Amino acid sequence: MWSDQEIGFWKEYLQAHHGLDGELERLDGEFDLNIAVRVDGRIDAVLKVMRVGCDFGLVGMQVEALDHLAATMPDLPVPRVIRRHDGAAAAAVTDLSGDGRIAWVISAIDGLPLGAMRPHPAALVHEIGHTLGRMTAGLEGFDHAALTRDFKWHPLQPHWAFTEVSEILYEDVKSLINTYFQIFEDEIESELLNLEYQTIHCDGNDYNLLVSPSLDGPSLAGVIDFGDMVRAPAVCDLATAAAYMVLDKPRPMEALAALVEGYAAARPMTAQEIEMIFPLMMVRLGVSLVNSSIMAREHPDDPYVTVSQAPALAFLQQALGWDRREVSMRLRVAAGLGITDALGDAPVCSIAVGDSVLPTDPTNLTLDECDRLVPAALDGNAVHVGHYLEPRLVYTTEGYLTAPTAVEGRRTMHIGIDLFALDGRPVHAPLEGEVVTAIDRANPQDYGGTVVLRHTTDDGDAFFTLYGHLDPASIAGLKTGDRLGSGTLFATRGGGCRRSRLFLGALSEPCRPAGTRARQTGL
Repeated sequence: MWSDQEIGFWKEYLQAHHGLDGELERLDGEFDLNIAVRVDGRIDAVLKVMRVGCDFGLVGMQVEALDHLAATMPDLPVPRVIRRHDGAAAAAVTDLSGDGRIAWVISAIDGLPLGAMRPHPAALVHEIGHTLGRMTAGLEGFDHAALTRDFKWHPLQPHWAFTEVSEILYEDVKSLINTYFQIFEDEIESELLNLEYQTIHCDGNDYNLLVSPSLDGPSLAGVIDFGDMVRAPAVCDLATAAAYMVLDKPRPMEALAALVEGYAAARPMTAQEIEMIFPLMMVRLGVSLVNSSIMAREHPDDPYVTVSQAPALAFLQQALGWDRREVSMRLRVAAGLGITDALGDAPVCSIAVGDSVLPTDPTNLTLDECDRLVPAALDGNAVHVGHYLEPRLVYTTEGYLTAPTAVEGRRTMHIGIDLFALDGRPVHAPLEGEVVTAIDRANPQDYGGTVVLRHTTDDGDAFFTLYGHLDPASIAGLKTGDRLGSGTLFATRGGGCRRSRLFLGALSEPCRPAGTRARQTGL
């Protein structure tokens, strides 16, 4: 409980040294005493009274970081330091118990904790990611001696939790956490140590993110609590925020992707960093769950220390079915990278509506126009890429119609990836697989030589890859049931109405038999 004497003591301090006069309200905090100064029903400032024994350097680090951000990014929604009348940012104060405390005051940010508001629209999550990314960019060049220290939330020092994982009572979750603790030790840690270090906030949890509700949708009001700042790779900041952003979400993967997209828009991420996000996120969740399990045992009546325990358990049980590689690929796309580095620098050959004057008649692509669509890919050996879901007006034959005529309705989106290359280019199986079909679809605007391969994931789930515009002669020897090893040359380029590309599609079920009216065919 907070006594009237304590309230009076801190009211007198605020009046004497900051000229602040208002009602005081105690806020949540794991270690420190945080006191809201409320004037006319609105919080104007927050008095932060540090725990007994807190080093002055930890407060100085936060003060200087906030001053640095105020100078480098004045529009960033973070608190400002309110100095005392004597100009000091903080002071040593002896409290009513005779303990020495460090007191300092910051401006308040008007908003609700993200954790106290639902739902969290993708636009809000994107904005949060973008703001955290901007803050990381704004902290570049800032340094302080207190940034180098040992504490339990340090992203490079999760090892203490590895030996305490037995505190988690759920065996399936414990096994998953142990897996990612092992991945950290075996793979991630050595890579992290070789990345560039900088100052990061590293505490973007849902109670340090304040949100403003509105009829137009919630927006981010500000980011608070800079006490966990460290020098570490920037990806640790993003992974920490991600660990909380996936909690209590009906579609956590979409929330994670929106966060990464926003962050990378402000602070671009490398492919190596993207690969680390999910494992680091899982390690942070593991550390959080170990910590909350210990705290729940030691302080069973304190709800603050276990605030994220139930959502973390629920997410981790859901994440038992997540594939690390698939998550990384989705996050690469969200961050503006390709799914693979292999074609990341390949030139684009677009035949989208805004980039091509063909067909002259938008309802009739002629055979001559079909062969002239992609001249950029014919000037050398470079492979050009045609994008998935590219809007095209080239689908004019009967198989693409969704209505009696092309004017009334037809497919207009490209539902695969094109690799434009010279005829005769070899085509290799990307994965081990089995031939489902190998045929020549020779109708106008169709695939020409076509192969469908069946593959199986490590979990036994089947999926299929489709290859179109192959040389029919090159696949004449393939038959259903043939096994192909990863990297096996099974065809060459050259077939269909366009003689300079390979069509690649991934499917959850095989294509319909030839002769049926299917939507996964052609250009």
